[in-house]
Amino acid sequence: MSQITIRPIDIRNISDDDAKASHELRVALAAERTPDDPAPKWEDTQAQLQSIPTFVDVWVWFVEQEGKTLGTADLGVMRADENQHLAQFSIKLLPETRRQGLGKLLLKEIVAVAEAENRTLLMTDTASTVPSGAAFLERVGATVGLESHVNQLKLAEIPGGLLDTWTSDLADGFTPGLWEGPYPEESIEEILQLFDIFNTVPRGELQVDDFKLTLEQLRQQEESRAKRGVERWSLYVRDNETGKIAGFTELMWNPHKPTFAHQGITAVWPQYRGKRLGRWLKAELLKKLVAERPNVTIVRTENADSNDAMLKINTELGFKPYLAELVWQVPTETVKGYLG
Repeated sequence: MSQITIRPIDIRNISDDDAKASHELRVALAAERTPDDPAPKWEDTQAQLQSIPTFVDVWVWFVEQEGKTLGTADLGVMRADENQHLAQFSIKLLPETRRQGLGKLLLKEIVAVAEAENRTLLMTDTASTVPSGAAFLERVGATVGLESHVNQLKLAEIPGGLLDTWTSDLADGFTPGLWEGPYPEESIEEILQLFDIFNTVPRGELQVDDFKLTLEQLRQQEESRAKRGVERWSLYVRDNETGKIAGFTELMWNPHKPTFAHQGITAVWPQYRGKRLGRWLKAELLKKLVAERPNVTIVRTENADSNDAMLKINTELGFKPYLAELVWQVPTETVKGYLG
């Protein structure tokens, strides 16, 4: 391909023209990855570009030919005490431009930054609807660290009476509570501890360490969602005897995708499992969604294929696989070898 240029982008100060080019590329790639969904809206792209948390550093490159954006690449590193060996990246190219060496050119830029940041492991993901991504990563020498699915629930297909049945009896000794919007300051330390449950979720062969969410990171995540207009409900149950929160679940709704809701983390501390708390939490929050967001018709969530306990609950609710996702990992040195 002639007259190809790789141009770095200052993503936190992106120009209007580059933001629009990024949006056009996002629309084209979304049509391939999720062809049944409505196209991403410009307002949502704008909000995402303006709401990157400061504890994440991101490098972005455009690959261009005669002024046309053919694709993009990015590399992100989290400024945290944990997983300082890790960097996450993506390469996204228009279908007609693939297998022409552009991915390799972008990968050179990614590796150069990863080395400068002392990141020895690179991680990315692919979707079953875009098989070229997996084929490219296999050539690079990456391996699959986790198999997962985006699972989808059509609310109209929930078995009749199921939500009422699941919520008819909360296990003895527990009291529910609800947080809408930002988490309250008076419970913030306990809330931060709740996210430690996520470290008990199966993560396959991924070479990642446990992650400890900090207050600053949590508040920045909330600020980022607020800029995008995303609303979050968090439902929890508290052990009456100890006062400890036993588990919680989250639902999020983006006004730019008004017919969709996203099921976030659902987690119960190991000592409270077996009491059907996860079932109660998810069903109760779905009842609230049906009552208060009548325009929502679909709920999506991501689950590791090895997370049998959560998949059992989701399957009984009516969740079905929507698309398969693979999380890949590859040592930076392996990528250098591929690049020659």
